[in-house]
Amino acid sequence: MSYLIDTNILIWYSLDDSRLPEKFVNIISNPENDIWISITSLWEITIKNAKGDLIQEYDLKEFFNINIFQQNINILPIKPEHLYVLKNIPFHHKDPFDRIIFAQSVSEKMEFL
Repeated sequence: MSYLIDTNILIWYSLDDSRLPEKFVNIISNPENDIWISITSLWEITIKNAKGDLIQEYDLKEFFNINIFQQNINILPIKPEHLYVLKNIPFHHKDPFDRIIFAQSVSEKMEFL
């Protein structure tokens, strides 16, 4: 099954954070699942890291290498089709990062974690 993981899920997974439900840990670590992260999440992490809001024990390049590339997590680019879906997403969440990631999951028919 294909899953698109949210930015916080990636961060909590990488830090072995107890806030991440065990169910999500099992889904992400199961090699039979196809795990995706939006390029938007990498963009969000980069901005927060640059502002000092997100302290990492690694530099950004090392964080991405260890927690995405070595974990065989796929990176989903933003496609025009995602924006067509985004236009119709209700404004329950005003955060633009959350909105596009959710629109991507809907557009790509991926389970959203």
